[in-house]
Amino acid sequence: MAASITKLGGSYFLKKCLTSPIAAKSTKKNHIQRCSTILGNCCRNHGNSTSSMSSSNYKRIGGTGMHQERNRLLSRPLYANINIAHRYMSSYNSEHIQHEPRILHVEITPCNDTKSLKIEWLEEDKSVDKIQTYPYVWLRDVCRCKSCFHDSVQARIADFREIDPEVHPIHVEVRRIELESERVGDAEIIIEWSDGHESEYSVNWLKHFKFDKSDEDTTFDPSLRYWGANVGETQLKFFEFEDLLNDDRALYDWLVELQELGLTVVKNTPRETGQLHRIGNRVAFLRPCNYGPTFQVKSKIDASNAAYTSGRLPLHTDLAYYIWAPGIQLLHCIDQVIGTGGENDLADGFKAAEELKQHDPEAYRILTSTVLEYYDIGIDHYGKYHQYARHPVIRLDERDKVVGVYWSDHGRSPMLRIPQSNVRPLYHAMKAYHDILYHPDNLFKYKMDNGDILCFNNRRTLHGREAFTVTETSNRHLEGSYLEWDEVNSQLRVLKEKLEGNTHFRYS
Repeated sequence: MAASITKLGGSYFLKKCLTSPIAAKSTKKNHIQRCSTILGNCCRNHGNSTSSMSSSNYKRIGGTGMHQERNRLLSRPLYANINIAHRYMSSYNSEHIQHEPRILHVEITPCNDTKSLKIEWLEEDKSVDKIQTYPYVWLRDVCRCKSCFHDSVQARIADFREIDPEVHPIHVEVRRIELESERVGDAEIIIEWSDGHESEYSVNWLKHFKFDKSDEDTTFDPSLRYWGANVGETQLKFFEFEDLLNDDRALYDWLVELQELGLTVVKNTPRETGQLHRIGNRVAFLRPCNYGPTFQVKSKIDASNAAYTSGRLPLHTDLAYYIWAPGIQLLHCIDQVIGTGGENDLADGFKAAEELKQHDPEAYRILTSTVLEYYDIGIDHYGKYHQYARHPVIRLDERDKVVGVYWSDHGRSPMLRIPQSNVRPLYHAMKAYHDILYHPDNLFKYKMDNGDILCFNNRRTLHGREAFTVTETSNRHLEGSYLEWDEVNSQLRVLKEKLEGNTHFRYS
């Protein structure tokens, strides 16, 4: 026997105030407007054509039958699930939907052929409905009830072994929620599952999940801005050290610049060691390495690293001999050499990779698929070390997007675990990439002033240094350290919410 499913539509809603003793405890003036009734027991024989749910089963609340339907519904125990409704509403945090448009109506359509639920909703000030389909198993998996999800720690607590990939609903109910004091509105979908569990979902929450059509995460996937030799005249931004310590907006803008351009300069930093810790503490913490939490870059006798000499350093990324190379490098200029020399060479590795892809696709293929090996051996802050790692020169993600550049010629191992026939093509590819990096249109030279902190994306911006001469009255002293992108991205999300209000969906 085919089930009859009631459809929510138009502006007809059955409204009744919560008057039960449970509802009387609510601290908000909440109302539930009954939007639709039941997807009955129509899925108990899931997959059977005689009990499958189709759009032809829908009956609209409205028109000539509206009053009869209203009387029929009101004669039933509308609030059989009153505890569930109240629990949802009393815990509903309206600040998380204050930026969401009011939901005017919701329609649900089961799609048993794809084992999914189609949800169609109309938002205030919109002329067309929005439609999204949600697989049954995904809906069951993301249940946010108290037995599946711990709200205060924002974490799943359900055992994944209990998830049945073939789970399906046997009862679906839609309710409209009005939070009049906040002037916002939402709708709630309640599903009873074939495994006996019951779940509740906010439409304003669900609508953010569009699977492969989901909106970009602008923190995780920022819009990159390429740069070349003229970046100092056109794009490079300077920030004041004290502003970063005291102004959240300045800190946020600085971190965004590191994301998008991958290069920036902080000015007027006190000329003494320890200042990088103050910056690091504003973000989260500095990332240590085998040279210590910070390291002093100046000419040393028996240097443990090529940077600790006064000679020229070719373009490179730091710590390519680490399996997870640092995300951001900070170089604080405490003393700059007087006279010529000591300039930093800088190049946008992502821009150069894009140019290589356009002009020499075969070289690009080789550098994205061939792994080089890097090492670093010595003794420093934590004692003896022997670092070793493997990376392609250009690293791609699962979408074939460039996400990292790894090159450290002074630590590049002679080991090549490739066929001999691939060696010469590899060298041609590496040479082609370096010709682009060092092209006059791409190479930016910048000599830091005393008190500057040069900041850049270490997995994107290659840096080097011109040789300089140490005298009795002139030396070059930098203090260096690193930040990691996990902490930077976390701080960006925290600052964005603080400065601009809630701008991302909740996980619950």
